[in-house]
Amino acid sequence: MIYRIHVTTGPAALRVFPPVVGIGITSKVDLRGANLGNKETAFEVDGTSFKRVGQIQRLFLSRWTLGPIEALTSSMIPVIEKEPNNQPGEAMRMGVPGLVAGSISGVGDVDRFSFVAKKGDRWSIRVRSKQLGLPLDASLRIESSDGKEISSNDDQVESPDPMVDFVSPADGSYQIRVTDLFDKGGPSHEYVVDVEAPRPDLEVTLSGPDAFILNAGKTLEITGKVKRLGGLKERLTASVEGLPAGVGADCQVDEKSGDVKVKLVAASDADSASGSFRIAVLAADSKPLVYRLASRSLRGEAKRGTSQLDLSPELWLTVIPSKPEPAKKAELPPLGSVGK
Repeated sequence: MIYRIHVTTGPAALRVFPPVVGIGITSKVDLRGANLGNKETAFEVDGTSFKRVGQIQRLFLSRWTLGPIEALTSSMIPVIEKEPNNQPGEAMRMGVPGLVAGSISGVGDVDRFSFVAKKGDRWSIRVRSKQLGLPLDASLRIESSDGKEISSNDDQVESPDPMVDFVSPADGSYQIRVTDLFDKGGPSHEYVVDVEAPRPDLEVTLSGPDAFILNAGKTLEITGKVKRLGGLKERLTASVEGLPAGVGADCQVDEKSGDVKVKLVAASDADSASGSFRIAVLAADSKPLVYRLASRSLRGEAKRGTSQLDLSPELWLTVIPSKPEPAKKAELPPLGSVGK
């Protein structure tokens, strides 16, 4: 385990608010952290190089930052949460699809947002906080206008942040309720609520180690799991990128169970090699095409707390060549036989 300790009495920007940056535009955010005092904290982020909605973008800012800061890429401009909105009658109105940035500002704080839906409307509702390197352990509930719980979640198997796929049971008003699972809160317990129509997508997570040793002439198997999102139904295929010469791959995706199996095969004469590789899963017939790299957790089951990078698609492979057969010693002719 590698870590770094940075001690300073100077200004340190640790996050941005709202933690959202637009695609193709310049976004105005506020730098937040420690020892910023009365300094000018307004900052502009150039999003012209950002391509895909819904990505966690690592921002390398030039002012007072100790490392990269994470933000969500979006085509929508976020609305900023305003208090009071703890009680059902105080819920802040929002349009859907829509984006809200807020914070659980203290112990026991509850944030509520109301929206109108028609019967049968489908919305994907997600809270992002830990994915952005923030400490909120979010709990998400969807309630009807009379306070009845319709759906709830506090995290996903693959993600430490909650998400629900909501189908409106009738015409009416509904509320999104966000809290900390353990009733904690504070200035840094910030989040983004993202409400959008379900998009075909998938997540691929790997189990087991992240580094592998493969001997020439041998095989090894890597396993993972695919989770379909947003109604994705198209056939899936898997592939491996970045393998060294002499190593091939047999990839299979079980459409029913979602199991991914990748068998790496090294030729008997494979040379010594060491480097990173990646496993990708593709739904080629989806419109638009869905392509995702499999990821592994850098924190295992330790999902409380924050990390600058919780997931990584990079795996490591070392190929060990076959040992050459020892050279045979030359046989000398018997004494007295030379010249005969």
